[in-house]
Amino acid sequence: MTRTIDGPLTSLVKAVDSAIADNKKLKSFVVYVNSDGAAAAAELEKLAKSAGIENVPLTVFTDPKGPEGYDIAKEADVTVMMWAGTKVKVNHAFTKGDLKEDKARQIADEAKNLR
Repeated sequence: MTRTIDGPLTSLVKAVDSAIADNKKLKSFVVYVNSDGAAAAAELEKLAKSAGIENVPLTVFTDPKGPEGYDIAKEADVTVMMWAGTKVKVNHAFTKGDLKEDKARQIADEAKNLR
């Protein structure tokens, strides 16, 4: 779940997309929370095209609270959740500007090793 599209997020999505290409058992999706659904969809389309995203669905959610039941932290700009089966195994929340390239790479590696 993200409220911002920026370089580190793009790097993370691109790395996860690549990991899924290598291991089809992995699944991922991006939820872009933005009250302007049309503008958000255009931004996601641009992201998919520029980063070559093929395996990660990019979606828009217009309620600023995020999807019901996900309990996204109000101060989180980016939240990364990973499941194995039906159990959440990883939950990282980043405030605006805290997701950096090195952390994005670390999370992508974490996804590859998720069991």
